[in-house]
Amino acid sequence: MNLTKLFYFGCIPFRLSIATVLLIGINPMVGPVSVFACLALIMAAGFARNNWVHKDVGFFGGKVWWHDFRKFHAGLWVIIAILLFFDVQYAGVLVLYDLIPGILEKCQLTAQ
Repeated sequence: MNLTKLFYFGCIPFRLSIATVLLIGINPMVGPVSVFACLALIMAAGFARNNWVHKDVGFFGGKVWWHDFRKFHAGLWVIIAILLFFDVQYAGVLVLYDLIPGILEKCQLTAQ
C-alpha cells in the first residue's frame, strides 16, 4: 500500500481516535495513574529515541521524512502525558496539534 495512504488512513485516524476519546473524557485510571498518560510517555520516549539514533525507517517501513519533527512530537507527547496524569480532559486538543506538522508537510510533498 502507498505510504501516503497509510499516513492518511492509518496514522491520522489513529490520532483522531485518541483525541476523540480524550476529549469526551475517557481517561482510564489504575489507582491514581492514568493508563493513557503512560502510553503517551511511551510514545514520547519512542519519538525521542528515534530522533537520537537518527532512525531513517518509519513505522510503516518507508523512508522517514519527518525526522525534524520528532523533537516536536516527543515534547508534545510529554506535555500530553503530564496533562493526563492530572486528568485534564482537554489534553486531546494537543493530540490534534500533533497532526498539524505531518499534514502540512505531507501536503507540501504531494503538491511538488
